[in-house]
Amino acid sequence: MKLLPAVQAHRIETLSLSLSSRGGTCVSADQQGRCLHELLLPLLGPLLDRLAPPQQVLRLERLELHLGRLSLDDAPERWRTRLEQALALALARALPQSAPPLKTSALELTQFLHFLQHGSLPWSMASGPGSLRLSLWLESLARRQGALLWRRLQALPDAGQVLERLSRISPPQGLQALLAARQPDLAQGLTHLDEAWLAPLQHSGRLGAYQAGQLRQRLRVTALRALWGLRGPATSQAWREALFTALRQDLRAQLGEGWQQRLPGPRSADVGRAQRGLDQALLAAVLAPRRQAGEPASGIEGRLEAERPSPASLAWAGLRQLMGQAGARSGRRQRERVRQLLATLSRHAAAELRERLLRLLRQRRARRRCSELLDPEAMGSLMGLLGVSARSVGAGWADSLRQTALRLQSQCAPTQRPRLGRLQALLMEASLAAWSAGRRLPDSHSGWQALWAAAWARWQRDEPELQRPAGPSPSPEGSGRQPPRKTEAAQARRLQNPPSTQAERGWSWAQRLRLAQMLETPQACLRWLRRTPELQRWRLLKAQFGQAVDGLKRRLQRLLGLAEAQAAEPAPAGLTRTALFAPPDAPRLRERLWLGLCRRLFVLGEAPEQLRLGPELLATAPGRAAPTAELSAPRLGEPIWVDDAGQVLLAVYAQCLFARFELLDESGRQWRSETARAHAVACLQYLVRGAQGLDTPDEHRLPLSKLLCGASPETLLVPDSGPEPARQAELEGLLQALIAHWAALGQTSPQALRESFLQRGGRLVQETQAESVEGPEGRREEPARWRLRVEGRAFDVLLDRLPWSYGLIRLPWMSAVLHVDWR
Repeated sequence: MKLLPAVQAHRIETLSLSLSSRGGTCVSADQQGRCLHELLLPLLGPLLDRLAPPQQVLRLERLELHLGRLSLDDAPERWRTRLEQALALALARALPQSAPPLKTSALELTQFLHFLQHGSLPWSMASGPGSLRLSLWLESLARRQGALLWRRLQALPDAGQVLERLSRISPPQGLQALLAARQPDLAQGLTHLDEAWLAPLQHSGRLGAYQAGQLRQRLRVTALRALWGLRGPATSQAWREALFTALRQDLRAQLGEGWQQRLPGPRSADVGRAQRGLDQALLAAVLAPRRQAGEPASGIEGRLEAERPSPASLAWAGLRQLMGQAGARSGRRQRERVRQLLATLSRHAAAELRERLLRLLRQRRARRRCSELLDPEAMGSLMGLLGVSARSVGAGWADSLRQTALRLQSQCAPTQRPRLGRLQALLMEASLAAWSAGRRLPDSHSGWQALWAAAWARWQRDEPELQRPAGPSPSPEGSGRQPPRKTEAAQARRLQNPPSTQAERGWSWAQRLRLAQMLETPQACLRWLRRTPELQRWRLLKAQFGQAVDGLKRRLQRLLGLAEAQAAEPAPAGLTRTALFAPPDAPRLRERLWLGLCRRLFVLGEAPEQLRLGPELLATAPGRAAPTAELSAPRLGEPIWVDDAGQVLLAVYAQCLFARFELLDESGRQWRSETARAHAVACLQYLVRGAQGLDTPDEHRLPLSKLLCGASPETLLVPDSGPEPARQAELEGLLQALIAHWAALGQTSPQALRESFLQRGGRLVQETQAESVEGPEGRREEPARWRLRVEGRAFDVLLDRLPWSYGLIRLPWMSAVLHVDWR
């Protein structure tokens, strides 16, 4: 529960009521409903509003009220007195144990940043997703907390996704207020441009209202991209010229090549004042453009062009996301997704793909993930796309790799024989490592076999540091079994090889590979740290990297002492130690340092002997993180409130509908592209909201539709304008067919169906994440599990006569399973 100062001064996430009669029997549902809706809720709301502290926000994880013995026939005044006493007592006990309070402005800013990172609203929002307008929200924040808002925006991770979500907030009043907070003269110049040119064109009928709105939005998005990441004021002449050129290109793209003919004649006063300020310079630059049509972009202008949303940029973002999910599942769907992304990049950005992939594949984690996601044929195509000659990666390259993997697999002992897919991934990773290192690749079957055999040998043999210490070589006679008699030489060898070293010498390549893969994800690494004692961790690392770990252990101990000393320092002036800045204890510090160490060793691939452990490793330690760190990853069980929960009734028609619209591939089980997925989400929104869904396409209303279309609620979809009129008619026909099939609805209209069942509130929660589980038949992939609880209404009794089920939804393209609790 959160106590919020405002018109609605409290927000209850979950409310449960437990009643019993005098004889200990359960109370009927009618009595419970009367007690809750007629007696408790009308009294509880005003009491919580009155007790909320002014201009502060408190978060209480649990508040339990004991009302004692009451009768439903008691006077409301007695209920009020008993409830007020119980509430005051519960608050007195809970407030000292709650987190430090936040100011109202800080909470509102945190909620907006939560949306930018996750694409959904936090449950503590006082208003539901249906009543919120993102542009007005952004405008209000920018006017009241403009400077702080800009600083927090620049500190958010994944700047590209944050910038894209900001760019899609329309109408442009919110972006205009944000630009005014960061660069007032630039915002004033855009306003002058609207008044001096766009408004007259619109009033004369030469520019439509929709086209003018789109152009205003696009100009402000370009200005926002130009300011993003810029330090200090925008005073550079080169920066101004690049901005002006990018704005003129926006006009050309929106209005066509003849856009200059629509310009009014330049006023001498505007051109003469071009150097007085950025606003006047912008107006003069657009009204008197100096650049000829078709002139190529350069400098900052080229960067601005590159950052605009395009199929290539979105495909590259999706590819980076898949490559960064080390340890995640790599099944058929993920492989098909990578093929689609690579095909899109090869069509739209073939020239830039080689350099970008070279930078990405220099990371060992990315190479391993790429090898897991591609089969040999796709890997050969990828290497050909990267510039590897056809002589090196020809038509038989994939077959050669498979034959080599089969031969190497047959040479392994039965107890240590890896799966064929894992072995092929290892050989493909070795091929990528050779290419990313700049080495000349073989151009024959025997050359590739030699490269793969060398990689296999490196994984099979022990590290040099773990070999038996140098000593006299054993005689041929002594090469067999050790005689029972304990000689002095045997005792010396036993002293030189303690039990830990003997265990390390038996550390096989498969065990080293398993440990490296297990520690590549933060979640798996955290589980390993909490289950494995520290002494055993060092032994495993020594088995992995050898004697260099001893020096690493000493340096980490010194760094831990430094971290504890920093944690004991007092808070900076003007700051209060809240939950984000609380001094961490030693176990938490040690855990965070181990996480940073494992990331350096197993994700970035740094060598232990060259690893420098300095204070920078403390950047992610608890108590030193930025205030936005808690927003970087949503917690399991954190609810997402939706106002279109009833669309789960449409899931049974989804596959046939999207196949009819040609949004699925030939198999009918996956999307043709990300554009098709985005259009499917828009179709679901039209089914639920009608034309209203096209008028207000705010992203925070889409979490459930994204999930039903196989994307996570945080995914940023490709922009889509919604279904065209002909397709809208087909969607209306689908609703009429649903009504005809659900005989209990009678003569209900499609709009009545929307309002009564589809536009229903709900609570969406992710209960588990996708993970690999060991079973009797080997490893299997367990999908993520979500649960949707739908708000109940009186006429839900009609659901009992629904001729299909909706309790469990797992469509072919969904990587998660959705459980629905409704009635």
